[in-house]
Amino acid sequence: MANRSLTPASVRPIDIMPRERPVFLVNGLHKSGTTWVQQILDAHPAAACRTEDMFVKIADGLKEVFQSYNRIIAEEDHRRAKQGVQSFDLDDVVASYFFMIRRALDKAPEEAAWSGIKDNLLNPDAFLSYIPSSRVIHVVRDPRDLAISSWASTLRLSPGRTAPVPAKTPPITEDHIAQVFGAWSDFVSGVLERHTTLPDRVFVVHYEDLIANFEGTVAALFGFLGLARDTETLARIKSATDFEALSGGRGQGQEDTSSFYRTGLAGGWSSREDREMFSGPMRGLADHLARAGYNAEGRARL
Repeated sequence: MANRSLTPASVRPIDIMPRERPVFLVNGLHKSGTTWVQQILDAHPAAACRTEDMFVKIADGLKEVFQSYNRIIAEEDHRRAKQGVQSFDLDDVVASYFFMIRRALDKAPEEAAWSGIKDNLLNPDAFLSYIPSSRVIHVVRDPRDLAISSWASTLRLSPGRTAPVPAKTPPITEDHIAQVFGAWSDFVSGVLERHTTLPDRVFVVHYEDLIANFEGTVAALFGFLGLARDTETLARIKSATDFEALSGGRGQGQEDTSSFYRTGLAGGWSSREDREMFSGPMRGLADHLARAGYNAEGRARL
């Protein structure tokens, strides 16, 4: 007997098509400030931004489901009429993957004019392509601070750690710098290309600008989405999402290597004893640094 467990009579009927509400993706490298931007957007009364769902973790499984189905229908066709089958291909898998993401975004509260997700592993080009009218917000940070912050995060989250987390972030390794700088170069190249090609759909937030000019930077971000950016709204969101609030009471610059919110500083790399380790690798990033608004001292354009 056929399995009819998913017939309309046995499930709650829903509208499977996504709503028309616009959606956005917050995207950046690990420890670039994407969580902060996600919380800023989620604090706006007319927006909702999900925490990182890591949809990439279901991608392989979804692909296997489609491949398994293709094998089943091919075997059944061979056993029966041999009329041929219409199999699913990779485009179908990807389209279904982004349909699931869109469905997840539709779970935002009804009052949210925009629904977003923060995901550093989701492909921004595919997001823009498969979800029409969607937007991408990229977060960019000085690669030196990014290297230090991600180094501290790596040590904090290292599996099997038994020793206490050191009070100060220890000296960084050349291998970690090379890894982060390589990823930063590739990432910024993609960001600049998208922003040039689709300026109305791609917005860039610099971590340093959020610290130096929170109200102006967030007002520009909200303007990109057409959200209210009055003084009262900006002040309320700043209070709810500043470093002291997020870290549980620490002042900006008070380092806690055991916390996700470590220091909340920009330019912290410049006061470290291992800062000279960045000099050589930085020369290889000269072009991307200049185009992204950085120089040897830090953020060049505010």
